Amino acid sequence: MTRLYAQWNSALVDYKIDCDTVHVWRAYFQPPLVSDREFLECVSKEELERAQRFIRQFDRDRYIFSHGLLRSLLSAYVDCAPQQIVIEAKQYHKPFLVGRDSSKDIRFNLSHSEDIVLVAVTSGAEVGIDVEYMRRIPDALQIVNSTFSIDERRFLNSLPLEDFEEGFFTCWTSKEAFLKGIGKGLSYPLDKFSVNFPSGTSEGLVHAQDDLGNAYSWKIIKLYPGPGYSGALAIEELSSQPHFYEYRWH
Repeated sequence: MTRLYAQWNSALVDYKIDCDTVHVWRAYFQPPLVSDREFLECVSKEELERAQRFIRQFDRDRYIFSHGLLRSLLSAYVDCAPQQIVIEAKQYHKPFLVGRDSSKDIRFNLSHSEDIVLVAVTSGAEVGIDVEYMRRIPDALQIVNSTFSIDERRFLNSLPLEDFEEGFFTCWTSKEAFLKGIGKGLSYPLDKFSVNFPSGTSEGLVHAQDDLGNAYSWKIIKLYPGPGYSGALAIEELSSQPHFYEYRWH
């Protein structure tokens, strides 16, 4: 399957952004940073409390790292200290900026899996992103046949066995990115929309309509976050183009 093998560039000098552009940031989990005082100060008290609810230390550290990274990035876009960033959640838990931080209409989305964190940022348009470490899921075929759309079932069931795992994760991350983008989460049935990629391309479309008659038409881009990972970017503005950056803490 064709994925977008992006060139992950060094950090930006100018963090200006508009609805025709999406900045996608990648960072590899760096455990030593979690104990760094400057990094810890980026994270809110509520986020620290949520992190402590995880049983494994690895999961606690990864949560702190990903949310500290997010706040550090957003602070550059809205030009304030990470501690001043105010993030709230909508009905289905999609986070958004509030207060003075909302003046530039920055929209964002975060995803992390194992050692990779992805953050998508744009302005004035919604965006969703998902990354998954590809591992064996014994009931993957059952998930497909019981929850995916008819077109997706037909496609995935037609794949050779050696291609099924990659196809499954491509479809799953694409659907997750779209659901995160529209802010519905799994409250929106997985079988009510299809992700369609023309043969041999990394860019596709989602066409869907909810029970209230709201139509969605989003661009989906398959990503290659790193070896052994699958990812997808969902963009509300069909003309928007992604730019890719590697985040390094200084």
